[in-house]
Amino acid sequence: MFKKSLIALTIGTMFSPVYSQTVEQTMNVNAYSLVGVQDAWARGFTGKGQIIGILDTGVDLKNKDLGSKVVSASGLYSGIYADDVRGHGTYMASIAAGAKNNVGIIGVAYDANIISYKAGLGQNIYENGVQKGLIYLADRSAGAINMSFGTSIQSYNFNNYYTDLGNGVYKSKFGNDAYRTMNTTLPYMAYATQKGSILVMAAGNDGNPVPAAPANFVTLTGGDGKLILGGRALVVGAVNDLGQIAPWSNKAGSICNQMVNGVCKDTYKISDFYILAPGASISASQSGSIQAVDRVSGTSPATAVVSGGVALLKQAWPTLKPEQIVQLLTTTANKNIPGYDPKIYGQGIMDLNKATMPQGTLALSSKTSMAQSSTQLTTGMSTGALGALTTASIMNNAQFVDNYGRNYALDMSKVMSNNLTNFNQNFTYMGLSTAPANYGGFKAGSISYEFSQSYDGFATRQKLDTKFGWIGVEAGSVTERNGVLGSQGAGAFNPGTAATSFYGVSAGYNLQDQTELYGGMSFGKTNAKASADGLISGYSNIQTMSYHMGYKTSLNFVNKDVLDFKFTVLPFVTSGYATVSATTGYTYTEDSDGNTSATPINTTDNVSLKTSYRQMATTMSYSAPLRLFAKDDRAIISFSTIFDNQGSKSVTPMAYVGYQARF
Repeated sequence: MFKKSLIALTIGTMFSPVYSQTVEQTMNVNAYSLVGVQDAWARGFTGKGQIIGILDTGVDLKNKDLGSKVVSASGLYSGIYADDVRGHGTYMASIAAGAKNNVGIIGVAYDANIISYKAGLGQNIYENGVQKGLIYLADRSAGAINMSFGTSIQSYNFNNYYTDLGNGVYKSKFGNDAYRTMNTTLPYMAYATQKGSILVMAAGNDGNPVPAAPANFVTLTGGDGKLILGGRALVVGAVNDLGQIAPWSNKAGSICNQMVNGVCKDTYKISDFYILAPGASISASQSGSIQAVDRVSGTSPATAVVSGGVALLKQAWPTLKPEQIVQLLTTTANKNIPGYDPKIYGQGIMDLNKATMPQGTLALSSKTSMAQSSTQLTTGMSTGALGALTTASIMNNAQFVDNYGRNYALDMSKVMSNNLTNFNQNFTYMGLSTAPANYGGFKAGSISYEFSQSYDGFATRQKLDTKFGWIGVEAGSVTERNGVLGSQGAGAFNPGTAATSFYGVSAGYNLQDQTELYGGMSFGKTNAKASADGLISGYSNIQTMSYHMGYKTSLNFVNKDVLDFKFTVLPFVTSGYATVSATTGYTYTEDSDGNTSATPINTTDNVSLKTSYRQMATTMSYSAPLRLFAKDDRAIISFSTIFDNQGSKSVTPMAYVGYQARF
């Protein structure tokens, strides 16, 4: 059915001398670092479960770095001719997916499997072999098909074949040069992309301003104006470990496909699909019985690096469509290149660190699919007395989705922080209010009445003087309009609203004239209402308590001045729970066409809010009588510091200047 082509395609690799190497961990460290491979590994992405198609000179099936990973192999000529005797295909396979086994090198996607198709004989690759190989690999669900080959026009001859139209666009003078061949292969390339494969193609090693064929087919459109390859293809140029483009790498210029009245009318440019990867002196496993490592250079090894990157992304998010992976790699590529010009560098250097991080706005996962709900992650949460939520399993497994439809679980220790800054020195529970409070009181005989009033609540205390000091009772209520027990947030972490009623008892003991020890405890009951669309969907009744102790004395700077040292344990939960509802994972299903869909696993849990976590405050205040408007009015200045029992370094100092009046 296929006739062997008489055109041998140039293999896009240049070789350095062979040397032996046994410490695989040292191989390609700088090259991989340049494109964020280690960052992707650290996030658990190794290519596991993925298939990379190697369309090349075959793969050495006896290679210890690769043999066990090759799940299928064939070639233009059957039988023993599926094996690699030249070594180029073995090099590419090891860079893309070499095993992590202390032999040879570690490939970018070291847990991925390989399907190999040998598209020629010896060092030659034939066009009809490429065509058969595309069908073979696509039919076996290769997520990426590595095409480290291409046609060639020597750079000194390029201007004899192409006219520079300006702005990185060139026009073929004859239409049948080496960069315009392989047109009969285009339908097979389209077949592979329609089956779900991403074609990862070498730009070529001629040092020309445009990529060779078949890579330059990436912008071809059909009669409907749509890309024939559907945006499911990448063109790869080469840089060294310093991120400098190799002089021999073909650049990201375009070959015009549609000229109208002397003007190029192409919708797409090759630079839209062109990225760079390390391709200078890349370590690769050698074919043959000696398990040695070569250094190879060219856009071929750069292409293999990108094929491995595709496998990492596909493992991480199997629901991503091929065109989404292409878009993700191009839009996240590093453009921080001196003299960056898209006509040369395309979209920049592949960056797997950025590509595996959320893109756009994170939102809570829909509970019916892996898609964004209407609830965005606008802020985290300052948890106040709800600190138990930071360690709840359901919170730490709650799924958020980015603009690409990719799921992420968040580190709640970074998203949710224990922080309460609105401490009220007079009535602790009033610190739940964000509104300023007025404080006052009066005394009738041996009974004192104190009160505090704000927009959000009130508190009152009655004190009875005794022979040894005093005893007191307090009560009040406070409404939180944007939080629950000091916890505040928005979007997914909006805790809701709350109304708290509280009461307490306290007492003081006179050590000597104008010097006393005092202390007390308060108890609260909170009715909280969850927001409509946050992670927290409801609450039980919540019981809390707080206690304090202090020491007062007079400095006698002025008559009846008071220096007050106070230690307070802020309100903490003694019983109660929050109902948290979230998508905590997915099950995946693959259809006959290789498309993967995700079904959310939705979880609801009652998270106990009782915790050993405590927030505390120390306060030092000084007050002196004014006698301006009342029998006993005072000016007060105080300093407070908030800390916790977990050694938190985020200490919150506060200063307060106020006025008290007793009539």
